[in-house]
Amino acid sequence: MFRDGDTGSLPSSGLVILARKYLKPRFGSYRPLPSKLDRGTLELEVTICGVSHRIVDVHLESPDLLFWQSRDFRFKQVATLKETLNEREALIAAGDFNFVSDHDADDALPQEWTDVWTELKSEDPGLTWDPKTNSMASLYRLIGLSGYRLDRVLIKSQILVPLSIRRLGVAQDAELSDHYGLMAELGCMTSR
Repeated sequence: MFRDGDTGSLPSSGLVILARKYLKPRFGSYRPLPSKLDRGTLELEVTICGVSHRIVDVHLESPDLLFWQSRDFRFKQVATLKETLNEREALIAAGDFNFVSDHDADDALPQEWTDVWTELKSEDPGLTWDPKTNSMASLYRLIGLSGYRLDRVLIKSQILVPLSIRRLGVAQDAELSDHYGLMAELGCMTSR
């Protein structure tokens, strides 16, 4: 379900949003981002806790061997997200942000967006790409890459509060991806 005015292109970079019927999604759209790798966002409008929220599935530029070129693209991609989503009062942005440095993520991502992992587990690095524990990611150990927290769940909402977050796929017999997934539980803020 894509909204009028969509570019007509479909996501080619592993984007999918699964939403339960009771959320009553109103429209979906794919937004291309400046990219060499055909990156973009998949977006869906839903009502959560009585408030309209934009759900945004993100896949930003993957790190290149030199890191600097893809870093520039990620900063441009986040700038595009800020431009198009800043007017939104409520959103959940999740996916593969591909920041290999928390410092870069802190510099690029809007300060008013809460990073659920750091909010709830600041003492845990939360590596979602870890060649030491994931056999699919371990193929890259030969070039000396360590683990990174590439995937994130971010919220901007006056009504949602982070309750829990965990990595999916850790200690599995067979990995489904070279990234571990993230599952976040969010709740409605109640008046006190």
